[in-house]
Amino acid sequence: MKTELSLSCSRRYLVRFHPKRIPHAFTDVLIIGGGIAGLRGAIAAEEGSDVLIVTKDRLQQSNSAYAQGGIAGVLDPL
Repeated sequence: MKTELSLSCSRRYLVRFHPKRIPHAFTDVLIIGGGIAGLRGAIAAEEGSDVLIVTKDRLQQSNSAYAQGGIAGVLDPL
């Protein structure tokens, strides 16, 4: 018995869109996530670099904003 596997080379997306209609952005540093770690990374990288932050919602809607003081951080690095 011979089994054939056919792979399609067409692209499939969850939503229909045309790639040329999507706005393009060029940056030196891309930060994914607008939480406290992402914002701190953006602050550290901003001097001399073009920084872009990509987040799932508005910056005010991060999980860090909802942590209510439950954020652990290093205060004195080795």
